[in-house]
Amino acid sequence: MAERDGNTHRIEPERMTVICQDSGDSSGDVIIDLPPEVLAGLNVKLGDSLSIELVEGAIVLKPIRNAAQEILRQPSTRKVDGSPKPGR
Repeated sequence: MAERDGNTHRIEPERMTVICQDSGDSSGDVIIDLPPEVLAGLNVKLGDSLSIELVEGAIVLKPIRNAAQEILRQPSTRKVDGSPKPGR
């Protein structure tokens, strides 16, 4: 639920289907195209940073509003399934 101007509004989830694509660099990573509606709903654009979390079997993307702090963090050396990325 979101609160705006003292009123509570239910935010309805949107469900879309996307296809995982090979990144083409032999890393085992995949590319997922995010539709414009999703980007607009998150208020993000090309070049913005997103955090990725695995929560109860779901992938959760959240915009990082203070990307300068996140740049200082080391990139993950693990895949979403917890296994090490090749070459790391």
